Amino acid sequence: MRYPQSSIVLSCIIFILSLIKCYMCVVNEHDKDSILNYHKEVRDYVGVPPLKWSKKLEHMAQQMATNCSSEVKGPYGRNVLPGYLANTWPSAVFSWAGEFSYYNHARKICGGQSKTSCDEYTQMIWRDTISVGCGDSTCFERPLKYFVCVYYPRGNIPGRTPY
Repeated sequence: MRYPQSSIVLSCIIFILSLIKCYMCVVNEHDKDSILNYHKEVRDYVGVPPLKWSKKLEHMAQQMATNCSSEVKGPYGRNVLPGYLANTWPSAVFSWAGEFSYYNHARKICGGQSKTSCDEYTQMIWRDTISVGCGDSTCFERPLKYFVCVYYPRGNIPGRTPY
């Protein structure tokens, strides 16, 4: 005999565990400040205004991180970094900003070997982008931190320069 209550209990346990997982990986206030300040420094260098933190974008980024996804739809941009390249928020944002060295600021083009080697940096400095929200998680299929920032509106629009 099957007990329908047992499937309800199991569903509730799974739901609670997923909430605990998300609670443990929400970006704390110190990291939010660090993320915003580092973006501000990078954006100040090219003369664009600072970003504001968005709870909506934070929620989107956290969902992406929890699902170990890099897919974002609509008018949003994103930067993603798997944990084997960074293990803290400062190191993740520093990694994206590090693409600065591949960007030719005089010509406003990426001077690296790959067309996409500056995409994370140019998303960070995109003039029209006004807000950011970030999230991180530990991906079960690869037990590493997974960092995601979502930006609005998106940058890296073909045919346009970042600033």
